[in-house]
Amino acid sequence: MPQKAKKRSIKSNEENLLIIQRDLGIALGNASELQTALNICLEALLKINDIDCAGIYLINPDNQDLYLAEFRNLPDWFIKLGSYYEKDSLQVKLIMQQKPIFSSYSKILHSLELEYEQIAEKQKSGIKALALMPIIDQKSVIGVLNVASKGSDDFQEFTKYALESIAFQIAGVLTRIQANEALQESQSNLKALFDNLNDFLFVLDDTGKIIEFNPVVKRRLGYSENELLNMTALDVHPPDMRNEAGRIISDMLAGKTNNCPIPLLTKDGKQIQVETVVTLGMWNHKNAIFGISRDITQRLEMERARQLSEDRLAAAIEAIDEGFALYDAQDRLTMFNAKYVELYKDSAKVIFIGNSFEDMLWYGVKHGQYPEAVGREEEWVAKRLSEHKAAGSSHEQKLKDGRWVKIAERKTNDGSVVGFRVDITDLKKSEEIAKKALKEKETLLREIHHRVKNNMQVISSLLSLQANKSNNHNTIKALEQAESRIHSMTLVHEILYQSEGGLLAKIDFQLYLERLLHNLFNLFAENKNIAVKIDAANITLRMDQAISCGLVVTELVSNSLKYAFRDDKLGVINIDSKFSENRYKLCIYDNGWGLPECFDWQTSNKTLGLRLVRELVQGQLEGKLTLVKHNKGVCWLVEWSV
Repeated sequence: MPQKAKKRSIKSNEENLLIIQRDLGIALGNASELQTALNICLEALLKINDIDCAGIYLINPDNQDLYLAEFRNLPDWFIKLGSYYEKDSLQVKLIMQQKPIFSSYSKILHSLELEYEQIAEKQKSGIKALALMPIIDQKSVIGVLNVASKGSDDFQEFTKYALESIAFQIAGVLTRIQANEALQESQSNLKALFDNLNDFLFVLDDTGKIIEFNPVVKRRLGYSENELLNMTALDVHPPDMRNEAGRIISDMLAGKTNNCPIPLLTKDGKQIQVETVVTLGMWNHKNAIFGISRDITQRLEMERARQLSEDRLAAAIEAIDEGFALYDAQDRLTMFNAKYVELYKDSAKVIFIGNSFEDMLWYGVKHGQYPEAVGREEEWVAKRLSEHKAAGSSHEQKLKDGRWVKIAERKTNDGSVVGFRVDITDLKKSEEIAKKALKEKETLLREIHHRVKNNMQVISSLLSLQANKSNNHNTIKALEQAESRIHSMTLVHEILYQSEGGLLAKIDFQLYLERLLHNLFNLFAENKNIAVKIDAANITLRMDQAISCGLVVTELVSNSLKYAFRDDKLGVINIDSKFSENRYKLCIYDNGWGLPECFDWQTSNKTLGLRLVRELVQGQLEGKLTLVKHNKGVCWLVEWSV
């Protein structure tokens, strides 16, 4: 290029730059929003020769990361990949060196150590040169101008100078706008807080006059804005408390106290219970006093309700006859009544709120309060602590003065232990008396059973003697039958006499039948080949049931022994008893000749035995007697309910 033409080009560029700077300065001077300023700057950058693409990055003041705030003509892939860089990235570290970077695009791509495919892909954008110009304010980087050229591999000196000039020019403007926006945001937040604060907020001048307040003051106190602005802080308190309020506020400002409990007074004379704190500050560039009053009406009501509830609970606990104690999750005593102290009077000295259960327990052991702990103190305390911590059962405890205490403890959801101590001394004495009386009663009943059994044996012996003296076969049979019946009743009293429970005991039916059948075989089965099987295991009967069943078995088995077997073949008698669904079943079977076909056992009164059986089953047992059909022999079924 000829020298004159070169000079004209430089002069033209200089004039163009002056115009750009002038227009940029005017536009930025009128800009009040950050986004507007960024757009103005980008428009100016694109007017410079050699610049085809441009973007402005800003530093995030909170974390020092770099983000793309605004751009022009940048390709989509660049926007996607290069819109954000963390503070530890290579890009941010280069910018923080506060030096401009002018380079070919290819060189920058290779310096970033990218893959070959990534470099080839990015070079398709047509960008040849790239420039990064830091935006510096007060020696700190606040952003960077990122520009690119598609027409040249390098930027002219004029372009470099223009970028440096624009970066310098925008730095102060961006700082001013960001500061203003931050201030506006802060003021907006303060106003939102001021307007939405639920507490009463007063701003006072140094004479105590109200110069500002939040909406809550006007709404809740009922004064107009003009009325409030012509009042002092003391005017919103009850007249008889204003002197005290003034003194407390003075003490608060002097740092002697931090709270004023004087209530606020509404226009219609109602009082609002508040807690007020005051602090010194500035308002509209003047000294001011800030007062914040919090409504504590609900809190006071809740505290009163809680106190009332606690008083009622304490009164209720104190009124109960049992000892009561509550231990927290750390096993410290938190509540107890007078009865608790009375029961453990030897440990009264250490029964106080905050003391641990273990300390109180050891104190009682060392002072002999627990007789059963003497001689095995460590073992006894360990066992008692284990029971206390488990808190899932109850047990009895004897004290030194002879009293007995029943302890019942339970855990609550928060790990606390609630314990009751019931004085059962009288109950223990009653138990001892009852045990002694029961023992005497059992002795008496056993003696009665013994005497009844002896008397019946005497009668049985007399019947046997009488039978031996008689020569009449029918008389002998009748006497033997009577003897067997008496023996069946005698066995019941004999078994009861030998039992632990006396008259209150149940009869073991298996044992009873075995002994009964043994006697019947001695009477009626001499020289007969008869086997007997008894299955009444686990069946127990009351005395009245046992006597009735014994007589029934005596009659029916006697009949089988006397009449069922007429030859030397083996005879079998089975007695089976079961209990299910509150109902007893007794089956008596023999494999003998059976009953005559014309015999009506239900109506026949010729034999005393069958009539006695029917009356015993239906009258005494209130049951049912059935003759069960069988191929051979006789099978009787007796059923009755409990």
